[in-house]
Amino acid sequence: MDKTIKIGKVWVDSGHIIIGDPVYTEDMKYSKLLNNPKAFKKNHFQVDRNLAVISSSGMGDGEYPVFAKVGKFGKFGTRTKSVTIVFDTAKEREMVNKLMKKVI
Repeated sequence: MDKTIKIGKVWVDSGHIIIGDPVYTEDMKYSKLLNNPKAFKKNHFQVDRNLAVISSSGMGDGEYPVFAKVGKFGKFGTRTKSVTIVFDTAKEREMVNKLMKKVI
């Protein structure tokens, strides 16, 4: 059975979040995108050869909770199945409360 656990918080200071493998951060050219207002008109976009995805936080700057759904993954045992960042502060309390009830 899958379980949801809180794995931490992420601070957003640009109104956007980047998701990608940290080993490629030096290869990414996302810092140029961060200073490009035209790029930021999009809410979500792929970065440099699919090395990462940038998404608007939707709610601007702030600290947002991060949850992982973990469960059995065949012969590999327990693994992370998904990661969720909760940006919607209007609904955040409700979702966080629901997720916290499932947290181990």
